[in-house]
Amino acid sequence: MVNGVLASPNVKKINDPLINSLFSSNYLEPFHKELGIKTDENGCALTETESTIDIAVLGRNAKGSVYGVDAILECFSTETEKWSNHFVNTHLLE
Repeated sequence: MVNGVLASPNVKKINDPLINSLFSSNYLEPFHKELGIKTDENGCALTETESTIDIAVLGRNAKGSVYGVDAILECFSTETEKWSNHFVNTHLLE
């Protein structure tokens, strides 16, 4: 196992057609011009107008929330449990 410090996420370096399309269509908003995807307190992506869309972001590219899980320990935090509960209640139990 290697534990290292990684550079900050940079949305300009994401090389994924879906993510790039969502950014170019203004469905996703970067937290900062060179940081990760802007999210609300439930991990839902925020648009330029600060409205949420039904895309949840969890992990290194989530920024602007508590959901940037860079360590294994953070994957099992109370915040991550809140994120999963919100997702289940919003999308699976409706």
